[in-house]
Amino acid sequence: MIPAAVTRRSFLTATGAAAALALTGNLPDLADAIGIPHRTDKRYAHTVHVDVRGLRPWRHYFYRFCAAGQISPIGRTRTAPAPTDEPAVTMAVASCQAFYDGFYTAYQDVVRRDHDVVLFLGDYIYEVGVGPTAGVRNQAVPVDFAGEIFTLDEYRARYALHKTDPDLQAAHAAAPWIVTLDDHEVERNWAGYISEDGLPHDEFLVRRANGFRAYWEHMPLRLDQSADGPSIRLHRHLRYGRTADLSVLDTRHFRDDQTSTGGWLPPDAVSTDPARTITGAEQERWLLDTVGRSSSRWSVVAQQVAMAQLDRKTGPDLELPMDTWNGYTASRDRVLTGVRDRDVRNFVVLTGDLHRSVASDLRVNFADPSTPAVGTEFVTTSISSGKDGVDADATGRALLAENPHVKYQNVQRGYLSCHLDPKLTLGMTNTGREPTIADLRISGDSSLSLSRHQFSSYLPVDQLVKAPLDVTVPRGTAPATHTVDLTVGREHLSVPVTIQPVPVRDNLLLGEQAVASSTNGNMRLCGGVDGNADSAQWGASGWHDNTKGVFPDTYGVDFITPTTVGRVVPQTLDSTTYPAAVMGIRDFDVQVRVGSTWTTVGEIRGNVLGKVTVSFEPRAADAVQLVIRDSNDHGYSRIVELQAFGN
Repeated sequence: MIPAAVTRRSFLTATGAAAALALTGNLPDLADAIGIPHRTDKRYAHTVHVDVRGLRPWRHYFYRFCAAGQISPIGRTRTAPAPTDEPAVTMAVASCQAFYDGFYTAYQDVVRRDHDVVLFLGDYIYEVGVGPTAGVRNQAVPVDFAGEIFTLDEYRARYALHKTDPDLQAAHAAAPWIVTLDDHEVERNWAGYISEDGLPHDEFLVRRANGFRAYWEHMPLRLDQSADGPSIRLHRHLRYGRTADLSVLDTRHFRDDQTSTGGWLPPDAVSTDPARTITGAEQERWLLDTVGRSSSRWSVVAQQVAMAQLDRKTGPDLELPMDTWNGYTASRDRVLTGVRDRDVRNFVVLTGDLHRSVASDLRVNFADPSTPAVGTEFVTTSISSGKDGVDADATGRALLAENPHVKYQNVQRGYLSCHLDPKLTLGMTNTGREPTIADLRISGDSSLSLSRHQFSSYLPVDQLVKAPLDVTVPRGTAPATHTVDLTVGREHLSVPVTIQPVPVRDNLLLGEQAVASSTNGNMRLCGGVDGNADSAQWGASGWHDNTKGVFPDTYGVDFITPTTVGRVVPQTLDSTTYPAAVMGIRDFDVQVRVGSTWTTVGEIRGNVLGKVTVSFEPRAADAVQLVIRDSNDHGYSRIVELQAFGN
């Protein structure tokens, strides 16, 4: 999505012409790309939204705006990975950037680290007045910005003001953004149809409509997400290949009113009411259905307010932030129980709002520390809101003391950098004042095989240094949770490593480790059992051998434990350009292995079809394979997908 340009006003400097869009320069692979813009004029504050389709997956693309003889700086975006790919993905997570509380220098680091995507989780602008000198920025601003905003022009101007910050401009130009709003994009602590300022219902709907319209105009949202009066659809699902499923929430639009002022208060009959919701019933069902279907390594939820229980009162009594999920405990219980019951693995919640960094385990029962964690929450601190912070304040110390599930807190400004990787990555950061050398010792119990037992490195100040760690177990190892122990000096950390049971599924080969006689260097060995049966994507998600004109070739799967198989479905290359009758496998046998003995259960000769089903008497097998004896072009054995079923 191309970020929207800044609204042009006479007293502000626009960062790019906004009347038209031109993709310019030598950009590869744009022959099939289609841009769907909308015409813009003053009705849209001269902003532009363009949905570009047909781009290659996991590629950088560059763009700029051209209008009225002006050319904007060049921006860069990146497409998501292909559905079957599993690359490492880096996400910058940010929120809360009150213009008057400070400069947006954290974005300099966002750009320097070259993130693949930026998630912004709310409070992009603040509706209150910025003052005649923009607070700590000490810069003169027009009187237009002195007071609280209510009209559409005022909301538009506030976005224009924020977007004059050069570090924010650079971050928008460096990577794609995925955004959702919180309260200050409309009004502090608004909830559903209820105004925190006490505006009458009809007046508040007008204000909400103004806030939503300006938000959509000035943020990188698609055309079909445009505001419809006082409504806008922000919850949505995005997939980053097999690395991560990302569910973006809206915890403002459909919530019940917060109890009392929404501040830190003891639980009461309102906050614990089982009928209360922070997401609305429809969005809650959508979320659980979405995470329950996730087949990616990480199931990530990006949302606005803290989900973990955060008690700051010393002793047995509780004092909780009621504007968060803590004020909607039944809603939180339903979601976390649903995550547990659906056996969602690697469930991670990314959150903003608190103006502090917090890392917590998520549990169905926070009162019982022995309850297994169902996920992890990382709360990012603010970009500027709250001015300069400290390592720990009284609230932070109380959070660590009163909540066993809270593992970390910090009250300084900044952002959260996430590295999602199919492999385990070790990281060390020097938080001292001088560079040093650190020796990290790594150990695990006898069930685990570790690729390294020590990680030594020079550590500059405040710089993350990383190294990969492979943790493997023998095939057939029973499901259990083990630990990897990390020790640096007096610091010690135990990392749980869970061996999951093999999931029950219809296609017995999906995601299993493939074996083959040979594999061509530009293919993936497991490409034929990755769930992608689209011949058009065979080059990125398929398999063929490495011996042109030499047969037979074999391709199959060894099961971890004996598995009942009664039907095998090979699918060969079959597309308009490369039909099966020309490029597909022609003569092949389907075999199953019991112990060390292979048995042929099907013989196919002269095949010209893309998909063939071979059924036989079900039997407990240790392996399944195709023995390919020839192809229709007498060249390679080309497999798009190989499936097996119990009957």
